[in-house]
Formats: sequence, C-alpha cells, structure tokens
Amino acid sequence: MRIAVLSDVHANAEALASVLHDIHKIEPPMDELWYLGDLFGYGPRPWACFRMLVGEGVRIDRWVIGNHDRAVLEVVDCLSRNLSDSAVIQRVAGLVPGREERLTVEAHAKQLKLMLDRFGSEDEKGFWGQFRNLPTWRVTEQGIVIAHGGILKEPEQTENLKYYCDSPHTVRDCADKALGLGYRWAERMLMLVGHTHQQAAWACRMDRRGGAQQLVVDLPLCIVVGQEYPLYPDGVVGMVLNPGSVGQPRTEDGDHRAAYMILDLSRCTVQFRRTEYDIQQTIADMTPWYEAHRDRLVDGR
Repeated sequence: MRIAVLSDVHANAEALASVLHDIHKIEPPMDELWYLGDLFGYGPRPWACFRMLVGEGVRIDRWVIGNHDRAVLEVVDCLSRNLSDSAVIQRVAGLVPGREERLTVEAHAKQLKLMLDRFGSEDEKGFWGQFRNLPTWRVTEQGIVIAHGGILKEPEQTENLKYYCDSPHTVRDCADKALGLGYRWAERMLMLVGHTHQQAAWACRMDRRGGAQQLVVDLPLCIVVGQEYPLYPDGVVGMVLNPGSVGQPRTEDGDHRAAYMILDLSRCTVQFRRTEYDIQQTIADMTPWYEAHRDRLVDGR
C-alpha cells in the first residue's frame, strides 16, 4: 500500500496543484492520500484548495483538523449566528498566533461560506458537513496514528492543536502516549504529525539501562530529499514522521519548495519529497493580504 501524506496547505493553491501533479507522475500510483490538517490560513485561495482535495477523493477518515481549520469553523459558526466581532476574537484566541493570522482566518471563513452557499456541489457540501466534525487526531485501520499537533488529550479536544512535536521531549510525550495505548503497525508504533511545517523523522527507542525501561527519542534524522529510508531503523520501537508543509515550508536552509512524503507500507519505506511551484503567482494572488505572509513564502522560514 502506497500513501501520499500531505499537511499544512494553508490555502496555497499553486503549491497544492504542483504537489498533486508530482504525485500523479509517481509509479506505481498511490493507493490513498492522507491529510494532516490546516487547509486554511495564510494563503490567498482557500476555496480552490478545498475543491482540489475534495476532488482528489481524499477520504474523510484519512483527514484530521488543524488549528487554522478549527479557527475557520469557529468564525463560520459566528457568521451563521450573527455574533459580534468580539465573540469571533474570543472564539479563535489560542488557535491562531496573532492578529494578522486571525484576520486571514476571518476572510477565509467568509469566502468559504459564500462559495459553499452559492456554488458548492452536493459532494462539497456533504464533505463540509463531515469536515466540521473532524478530530484533532485519529488512528487508521492499519494502527497508524495521524495528528496535526499532539495526542495528549482526547481527539475532540482543541488543546492538541496547540502542541508541537518539534523536540525530543515533545515527541517523546506523544510517542509514549501512543505506545501506552497500544497502537501498532508492523509491531511498532508509527505516528504522522504536521503543524511545525518542517520535514522530520524521529526515532523512538527503549533505554533499559539502570534496570528500568524508559522511552528515549533521538535527535531528528538528517533527511535527504528524494531518498528512500527504511520506515523502522534497527532498534527502534517506533517512529514519528512529519511530511512538512505543502503551502508554507519552514526550513533552516530557506528551501521554499512544497513538501510532502510517500509511505510505502508494502516495502516498509518512507520518502520525503519536494516540488517547485509558481511561487510568484501565489505572491501575486496575495497582494491584498499581508506582507509578512508573502515574505515567509519566499524565505522558506
């Protein structure tokens, strides 16, 4: 079984289109596409991205919600109930980091509600109805944990969306929870997370020194884009993988190419991929938006 894993599109339709085109060129073809959240926020074309992923046939049970997605849902609810601006601010506080991000989320919610009401197909409206109830994390039928941020709370709790698996300590907390709950694929724990916008692979091992078992997490593996890696290196009890961001990658070397990854469960391998896209078109589409968002795209940080 071959799976394309995407995360953090953030309304960047040019990047998403390029990734989907790249996926369609791969042989043998993908069996499924999984999505780790944050379709909305930052970028200029939320409706186009929503339609692309729905049209791609992504199963709703292979999708989790992100913090920007949750914020958009809160704003749509406020708009439907004619609540005040102060109510909107209160509802999205803690989900998105600042004023610029909040204003983008509000604009996306208004655009999405308008487009669904006027132009949405029955399939798109049906998908939106299910989208509203997406969890922050879930376990696939294979026993693989997929999450946007963390899994420390129950799947319906938004506290999970404030958690970043971005260090050995934070990764260990979530890996320990998954192992404790007994989630396994191929007899070991496998967790896929997004949210950080950075491609990463964290190996989890048991340290038995001193007589007591303790879970330890190595520093992230050094990833070479395009190279295949064994899904489970020797001696690990589990792996935590992050495909990076399709729509707003953040890297130490400033690589702004759209990022995703391929899981091959039959061969037990993972491949981290990147693809160029028309970043200038995305920037042109963002003209009415905020300069900081455009700069992040170009800088890849």
